[in-house]
Amino acid sequence: MIITDYSMPGMTGFDLLREIKKSKYHKDVPVIIMSSENVPSRINRCLEEGAEEFFLKPVQLSDVKKLKPHLLKYGAKTGTVYSVLLVGSKASTCSFWRPRSSRESEAGFWKGLSAIEMN
Repeated sequence: MIITDYSMPGMTGFDLLREIKKSKYHKDVPVIIMSSENVPSRINRCLEEGAEEFFLKPVQLSDVKKLKPHLLKYGAKTGTVYSVLLVGSKASTCSFWRPRSSRESEAGFWKGLSAIEMN
């Protein structure tokens, strides 16, 4: 799963979404876009182009809970363990989470993800 800010230097979250969805190898990776700006046309465009969710900042726990079905669907489809790439609005802001073992995967994932501050 890729979680990205809409406003980034060099490209928008929408541009990143389009590149991912055009990719032969990554088109099925769930993409979540977030922004502090509530612009309905921007939100609709991202969702129409394949974003699974569009969150308004500050991201709430109820938003984080919406991620689980997307990860479970993608994991079942690909047989992969959960992993998340967080792309921030600063060029140097990028975090990657992947479990160390299958035992850690679901419980550790949700505990770790809910602890992340995305605002």
